[in-house]
Amino acid sequence: MKPQIKNGNTIWLLCCFSFVFLLTFCSLNIPFFWDSVTFSKIAGLFYSNGFNGFIVPETSDTGGFPLYGAYIAAGWMLFGKSLAVSHLLFLPFLVGVVWEFYKLCKRFLPEAYIPVALVFLCAEPCFVTQGMLMAYDVILLYLLLLATNCLLNGKYIVYSVSLIFIGLISVRGLMALPALAIVHGILIFYFKERRFTYADILVYLPVIAVFIVWILWHKQQTGWYFLSPMLEGTDQKLVGAAMMFRQFIYVLWKIADFGRVFIWLTIPLLAFLFRKQLRGKPDFKLLLIFLLLPLLVNMLFMVPISNPVGQRYFMFTYIILIITVTYIIRFMQKRMFRIGVIIGLLAAMISGNIWLWPEKYGNGWDCSLKVLPFFKIEKQARLFVVSHQINPVDIATDFPLQADAVNTYLADKSFHYSDKGTVPLRSFKYILHSNISNKFSPAEMSELEQQWKIIFSASQWPVYLRIYKNPE
Repeated sequence: MKPQIKNGNTIWLLCCFSFVFLLTFCSLNIPFFWDSVTFSKIAGLFYSNGFNGFIVPETSDTGGFPLYGAYIAAGWMLFGKSLAVSHLLFLPFLVGVVWEFYKLCKRFLPEAYIPVALVFLCAEPCFVTQGMLMAYDVILLYLLLLATNCLLNGKYIVYSVSLIFIGLISVRGLMALPALAIVHGILIFYFKERRFTYADILVYLPVIAVFIVWILWHKQQTGWYFLSPMLEGTDQKLVGAAMMFRQFIYVLWKIADFGRVFIWLTIPLLAFLFRKQLRGKPDFKLLLIFLLLPLLVNMLFMVPISNPVGQRYFMFTYIILIITVTYIIRFMQKRMFRIGVIIGLLAAMISGNIWLWPEKYGNGWDCSLKVLPFFKIEKQARLFVVSHQINPVDIATDFPLQADAVNTYLADKSFHYSDKGTVPLRSFKYILHSNISNKFSPAEMSELEQQWKIIFSASQWPVYLRIYKNPE
């Protein structure tokens, strides 16, 4: 069933589309950043050397199919290699998220409250920032929303195809597939009160077949399946019970950060106040399933692994969170209270873009707009290095500052700093440090501040960047 757009909501939907167009237009000069650099690097290899069976060098190989990198490379081949083209290639996915989000709102919300949800979407810090940074998590979000709508509307052919792309877009896409399958089972057994049929199982066979073909091909070409030998001893390893508990708390913090804590608190409070109205509402139960079950499945995959948990990993949860809180707000009888809650939550989400934690805790720089000043002062640092004829490889730094300008700004000429890794700071002539990077230990930061000489410093709240010279 296609959503029927009424006149009032047409304007709001067009405003939301206009927002993502404007977002893209304002981002045309923003480089690839954070994890997106990996995909621009892969795209560059495909662009220069051909697709080569979609096998990438081991230093960039995550074990998953390089779908995003291949897409960017194909776009560059057709329209030219530039940041502007890259952002425009990303725009259809932003539009797709808005459209699929609208369709999902049509499924759960009265017409009068769809504009509220659309405004909340445009205020979501993680979605907006990831959209500006061309992050593949937005593509994964689009595919998950597409699959959800197809599942709810019984469009199983498109649902099956969307599962294939979810599995190909990233390894974390593979983690989302069990959650969708479990939700599918709940829909059948609990809501439709029937048994699984062969047709229900058949929709999962294509993605399983594609997955098996890929891992066998990848194994034949590389000699390994999922865990690259290059990643041995890194963050990709199992942890003990104590660290699992810390990872669990870390996940709770991340999904509540940037103003979302107020939404999480509002939902149970209003659900308790309007428990009579919500009792027996199958749509509300279904919303809670989509809100909590994928989150729990994500946790099962992420909590046992030492890899730091990113806020962007839970964007689907944030989207369902918006719909859920909007669903409950409509039961508020007093108009002034209802408007007050909406404005308060909107303010909380917008304020999330300036939430700042002590450096040692990390600030999810790729998931809120407070990152934007970084690109200006990073350019100033590069100009300083060039003007003072300092060899950039003599300057050591850490993620994400060590990325080559060839892969970030798509420059013709390489410009990158050395990766400090675990080598003592005194081994380098210079150190580049910024609060963007939380890879520097407290001891290293103390050593820099107390013993090294600052030769360059630039700041624009809330970001700073400094270059230190070795005192020896």
